[in-house]
Amino acid sequence: MLPPLPLVGRVHMTLDNDFARNKLLYAATDNNVSGIYRWTVGAAIDWTPLNPPNGASALAHTTGVLYGAFGQGVDRTLIPRADNITVMDWDSLTVGLTAGTDFRSDTLRVTVNDVVNLWALDDRNYDYDAEEGRLWVYGDTFVLPTPWPVTPALGQVVPCDICDCEACPFCFEWKPMPKAVRWDLWVALDEQFKYVLLKLEDVEPWCCDTPESAISRYP
Repeated sequence: MLPPLPLVGRVHMTLDNDFARNKLLYAATDNNVSGIYRWTVGAAIDWTPLNPPNGASALAHTTGVLYGAFGQGVDRTLIPRADNITVMDWDSLTVGLTAGTDFRSDTLRVTVNDVVNLWALDDRNYDYDAEEGRLWVYGDTFVLPTPWPVTPALGQVVPCDICDCEACPFCFEWKPMPKAVRWDLWVALDEQFKYVLLKLEDVEPWCCDTPESAISRYP
């Protein structure tokens, strides 16, 4: 049995998305003034405070990022697994919310597809014109580490022209990061990019009819 949190109340808990390996879980008390705490299963002897700037009433964790809803917004830290976390290691996501937004306890959810989306429900009575009582969604593009390739896919072997002993022509395509308008593309023989074959800077994707971005063929 785990020891109680510093504040009494209903406890909200979420597991680290790598819980099977690191055994980390995060918890907060449902009262909007609770701190957020971390526990390591099988190793901790007490809760580790993570020192968010606001009280938390709901938690979510994905892609190594921890979120805590605090009524008027959501706090986020990119380093919830660090040994020591201070209030400076958090930022608050409140942009675009109407004044007086009050997220309902335990409604914070996170989904991951092309972007990380946070979902939370305003606890006020529903008023469409006043933008109150709505379900809000926040696309957290900041936590996306990098665009990822579509063609050639990760691990895909590029076909070869056996007559010319060269790779067959193909297009580089990738899922874009939102709001990015130019790209740099490097092609190398090794993962450390010590042996670079090609450098293209300020690439402007010409493919606008599909969700992928692309450049011309590389022979």
